[in-house]
Amino acid sequence: MKAKRRLYGLVILTTIVVGIWNPLSHNLLRGQASPMSSKFQVDPFWPKPLPDDWVTGNVGGTCVDANDHVFIVSRTADPPNLTAQEKEVGKAAPPVIEFDPEGNVVHSWGDPKVVPSGIHDCYFDYEGNIWIGGNTDAVAQKYSRDGKLLLQIGTKGKFDTSDGTDKGPR
Repeated sequence: MKAKRRLYGLVILTTIVVGIWNPLSHNLLRGQASPMSSKFQVDPFWPKPLPDDWVTGNVGGTCVDANDHVFIVSRTADPPNLTAQEKEVGKAAPPVIEFDPEGNVVHSWGDPKVVPSGIHDCYFDYEGNIWIGGNTDAVAQKYSRDGKLLLQIGTKGKFDTSDGTDKGPR
C-alpha cells in the first residue's frame, strides 16, 4: 500500500513539475498567447440570407467538411422549435444546409420524418460521409454528401431501455 501511495505521489509531483516548466504553461502564466493560438473575427455577413424565407429554428449542430463547407443541422422538424411568428413570416428550412466558404447555400436536404428527431450534432467521417445523431429518438444516421441515407443505427423511437422509452431505466 505504501508503494502505491509513493507511486501516486511521484506521478502527481512529476505532473506538477512538468506543468510548471512547460514553455506553453510559462507563456500562459505571463499572459502571452501560445504560438498555436488562432485569432478569429466575426463576419456579420456570413452566412448570406437564407433562400425562400427559410427559418432554421434551433440549430442542433455544425460540422465542416474537407472542402471547408459548413453544414448546419437544424431542428425544424420538431414543431416547438419554430415560433408562431417564424411560421408566419417564413417556412421551415430543410434539416441539413450546406454553405460554401463565402456563406452561400450550395445544397440542402433532409426529410424531417426521416432525420433524427431532436438533431443533436453532425460529423464527417474519413470517406466524406456525414453522420447525424438525435437526442430524442435513439438513432444515428450516415448520409452521403448529397443526402442519401446510407446507414441507420437503431430504430427510430425504440430505446435501449427496459420499457423501450427515452425515460425508462436501462
